[in-house]
Amino acid sequence: MPTPFRAIMLAALVLATLATGCSPTSKEPLSGEENSKLDERLLGKWQDNWDWEAGVGRVEPSFAEIKRKVGSATGLELIEFPKRPGDADRLPFYTTKIGDYGYLTIDAGNPPDGKAFYILRYRFVGDDTVDFYVMDDKAIARAIMKNELKGSYLGGHPSNAKCVSIADSRDNLRRYLEKHGDECYLDRFLRLTRRQK
Repeated sequence: MPTPFRAIMLAALVLATLATGCSPTSKEPLSGEENSKLDERLLGKWQDNWDWEAGVGRVEPSFAEIKRKVGSATGLELIEFPKRPGDADRLPFYTTKIGDYGYLTIDAGNPPDGKAFYILRYRFVGDDTVDFYVMDDKAIARAIMKNELKGSYLGGHPSNAKCVSIADSRDNLRRYLEKHGDECYLDRFLRLTRRQK
Protein backbone atom coordinates (compact mmCIF):
# COMPACT_ATOMS: atom_id res chain seq x y z
CA MET A 1 0.00 0.00 0.00
CA PRO A 2 1.45 3.44 -0.91
CA THR A 3 2.57 5.62 1.95
CA PRO A 4 0.27 8.68 2.35
CA PHE A 5 1.82 11.63 0.51
CA ARG A 6 1.24 13.97 3.45
CA ALA A 7 3.47 11.69 5.51
CA ILE A 8 6.13 11.84 2.82
CA MET A 9 5.95 15.64 2.60
CA LEU A 10 6.53 15.91 6.34
CA ALA A 11 8.93 12.96 6.60
CA ALA A 12 11.92 15.11 7.53
CA LEU A 13 9.89 16.74 10.29
CA VAL A 14 9.04 13.33 11.67
CA LEU A 15 12.68 12.21 11.45
CA ALA A 16 13.78 15.38 13.21
CA THR A 17 11.18 14.75 15.88
CA LEU A 18 12.49 11.24 16.44
CA ALA A 19 16.07 12.47 16.58
CA THR A 20 15.66 15.56 18.73
CA GLY A 21 12.28 15.43 20.42
CA CYS A 22 10.59 17.99 18.15
CA SER A 23 11.12 20.00 14.96
CA PRO A 24 11.92 23.71 14.55
CA THR A 25 8.81 25.84 14.34
CA SER A 26 8.02 29.53 14.14
CA LYS A 27 5.33 31.25 16.18
CA GLU A 28 4.78 33.61 13.22
CA PRO A 29 4.14 32.41 9.67
CA LEU A 30 6.73 33.49 7.12
CA SER A 31 3.85 34.02 4.70
CA GLY A 32 0.08 33.82 4.83
CA GLU A 33 -3.01 34.81 2.90
CA GLU A 34 -2.20 38.53 2.98
CA ASN A 35 1.46 38.42 1.91
CA SER A 36 2.08 35.13 0.11
CA LYS A 37 3.39 35.11 -3.47
CA LEU A 38 1.70 32.13 -5.10
CA ASP A 39 4.26 30.07 -7.01
CA GLU A 40 2.37 28.72 -10.02
CA ARG A 41 5.30 26.44 -10.92
CA LEU A 42 4.20 24.17 -8.07
CA LEU A 43 0.76 23.58 -9.60
CA GLY A 44 0.25 20.17 -11.14
CA LYS A 45 0.63 16.46 -10.48
CA TRP A 46 3.76 15.18 -8.76
CA GLN A 47 5.53 11.98 -7.78
CA ASP A 48 8.01 11.70 -4.94
CA ASN A 49 11.53 10.46 -5.57
CA TRP A 50 12.07 9.13 -2.08
CA ASP A 51 14.88 6.58 -1.72
CA TRP A 52 12.51 3.70 -1.13
CA GLU A 53 15.23 1.05 -1.29
CA ALA A 54 16.94 2.60 1.74
CA GLY A 55 13.99 1.70 3.95
CA VAL A 56 12.86 -1.69 5.18
CA GLY A 57 11.29 -3.55 2.27
CA ARG A 58 9.89 -1.99 -0.89
CA VAL A 59 7.29 0.78 -0.67
CA GLU A 60 5.57 2.24 -3.72
CA PRO A 61 6.07 5.92 -4.59
CA SER A 62 3.28 8.33 -3.73
CA PHE A 63 1.44 10.67 -6.04
CA ALA A 64 -0.24 13.98 -5.33
CA GLU A 65 -1.52 17.13 -6.93
CA ILE A 66 -0.85 20.71 -5.89
CA LYS A 67 -3.80 23.03 -6.56
CA ARG A 68 -4.93 26.47 -5.57
CA LYS A 69 -6.52 26.43 -2.13
CA VAL A 70 -10.28 26.80 -2.42
CA GLY A 71 -11.44 30.23 -1.27
CA SER A 72 -7.90 31.62 -1.20
CA ALA A 73 -6.22 34.08 -3.54
CA THR A 74 -2.67 33.10 -2.54
CA GLY A 75 -2.82 29.69 -0.84
CA LEU A 76 -2.00 26.28 -2.26
CA GLU A 77 -2.78 22.79 -1.06
CA LEU A 78 -1.19 19.44 -1.66
CA ILE A 79 -3.80 16.75 -2.23
CA GLU A 80 -2.86 13.12 -1.94
CA PHE A 81 -4.53 11.02 -4.61
CA PRO A 82 -7.32 9.32 -2.65
CA LYS A 83 -7.59 5.58 -2.31
CA ARG A 84 -11.38 6.00 -2.18
CA PRO A 85 -13.57 8.89 -3.43
CA GLY A 86 -13.83 11.60 -0.78
CA ASP A 87 -10.85 10.20 1.14
CA ALA A 88 -8.20 12.71 0.00
CA ASP A 89 -5.68 14.07 2.50
CA ARG A 90 -5.06 17.84 2.12
CA LEU A 91 -2.05 19.83 3.24
CA PRO A 92 -2.58 23.61 2.85
CA PHE A 93 0.43 25.92 2.63
CA TYR A 94 1.64 29.34 1.47
CA THR A 95 4.73 30.25 -0.52
CA THR A 96 7.10 33.19 -0.63
CA LYS A 97 10.44 33.85 -2.31
CA ILE A 98 13.64 35.03 -0.63
CA GLY A 99 16.64 35.31 -2.92
CA ASP A 100 16.94 32.27 -5.19
CA TYR A 101 14.80 30.05 -2.97
CA GLY A 102 11.13 29.58 -2.27
CA TYR A 103 9.76 28.94 1.21
CA LEU A 104 6.66 27.06 2.34
CA THR A 105 4.71 27.99 5.45
CA ILE A 106 2.79 24.99 6.80
CA ASP A 107 0.53 25.17 9.83
CA ALA A 108 2.00 22.88 12.51
CA GLY A 109 -1.21 22.89 14.54
CA ASN A 110 -1.71 24.20 18.03
CA PRO A 111 0.96 23.02 20.45
CA PRO A 112 0.41 23.72 24.18
CA ASP A 113 2.10 27.14 23.95
CA GLY A 114 0.06 28.44 20.99
CA LYS A 115 0.13 28.50 17.20
CA ALA A 116 3.21 27.22 15.32
CA PHE A 117 4.36 26.90 11.72
CA TYR A 118 6.91 24.80 9.87
CA ILE A 119 9.06 26.79 7.42
CA LEU A 120 10.41 24.61 4.60
CA ARG A 121 12.69 25.72 1.78
CA TYR A 122 12.41 24.62 -1.83
CA ARG A 123 14.26 25.07 -5.10
CA PHE A 124 13.39 24.04 -8.63
CA VAL A 125 15.92 21.95 -10.53
CA GLY A 126 14.64 22.53 -14.06
CA ASP A 127 10.94 22.94 -14.77
CA ASP A 128 9.76 19.53 -13.61
CA THR A 129 11.80 18.75 -10.49
CA VAL A 130 11.71 20.49 -7.13
CA ASP A 131 13.84 19.85 -4.03
CA PHE A 132 12.63 20.48 -0.47
CA TYR A 133 14.74 21.23 2.62
CA VAL A 134 13.79 21.18 6.28
CA MET A 135 15.04 23.73 8.83
CA ASP A 136 18.08 22.64 10.83
CA ASP A 137 17.38 22.76 14.57
CA LYS A 138 21.00 23.26 15.61
CA ALA A 139 21.54 26.19 13.22
CA ILE A 140 18.42 27.93 14.50
CA ALA A 141 19.43 27.24 18.11
CA ARG A 142 22.82 28.87 17.41
CA ALA A 143 21.06 31.95 16.01
CA ILE A 144 18.89 32.13 19.14
CA MET A 145 21.93 31.73 21.43
CA LYS A 146 23.68 34.61 19.59
CA ASN A 147 20.54 36.77 19.86
CA GLU A 148 20.26 36.90 16.07
CA LEU A 149 16.75 35.51 16.38
CA LYS A 150 14.33 35.54 19.28
CA GLY A 151 13.19 32.15 20.45
CA SER A 152 13.88 29.25 22.75
CA TYR A 153 15.12 25.68 22.77
CA LEU A 154 15.85 22.89 25.20
CA GLY A 155 19.16 21.10 25.62
CA GLY A 156 21.60 23.75 26.80
CA HIS A 157 24.20 24.03 24.05
CA PRO A 158 22.89 24.35 20.44
CA SER A 159 24.58 21.08 19.51
CA ASN A 160 22.08 19.38 21.85
CA ALA A 161 19.11 21.51 20.80
CA LYS A 162 15.59 20.11 21.14
CA CYS A 163 12.17 21.70 20.72
CA VAL A 164 13.46 24.77 18.87
CA SER A 165 10.88 27.55 18.63
CA ILE A 166 11.39 30.85 16.80
CA ALA A 167 9.51 33.69 18.51
CA ASP A 168 10.70 36.53 16.30
CA SER A 169 8.67 38.68 13.92
CA ARG A 170 8.02 37.68 10.34
CA ASP A 171 10.17 40.59 9.10
CA ASN A 172 13.15 39.68 11.28
CA LEU A 173 12.92 36.02 10.29
CA ARG A 174 12.83 37.02 6.63
CA ARG A 175 15.89 39.26 7.05
CA TYR A 176 17.74 36.46 8.83
CA LEU A 177 16.95 33.95 6.08
CA GLU A 178 18.08 36.44 3.43
CA LYS A 179 21.55 36.44 5.01
CA HIS A 180 21.80 32.97 6.55
CA GLY A 181 19.35 30.74 4.69
CA ASP A 182 22.09 28.39 3.47
CA GLU A 183 23.15 27.76 7.07
CA CYS A 184 19.58 26.99 8.14
CA TYR A 185 18.73 24.47 5.43
CA LEU A 186 21.50 21.95 4.91
CA ASP A 187 20.23 18.70 3.42
CA ARG A 188 17.57 17.95 0.87
CA PHE A 189 14.93 15.65 2.32
CA LEU A 190 12.56 15.26 -0.60
CA ARG A 191 12.59 15.58 -4.39
CA LEU A 192 9.36 15.76 -6.39
CA THR A 193 9.12 15.12 -10.12
CA ARG A 194 6.24 16.35 -12.23
CA ARG A 195 4.16 13.53 -13.67
CA GLN A 196 4.13 13.62 -17.43
CA LYS A 197 0.72 13.49 -19.10
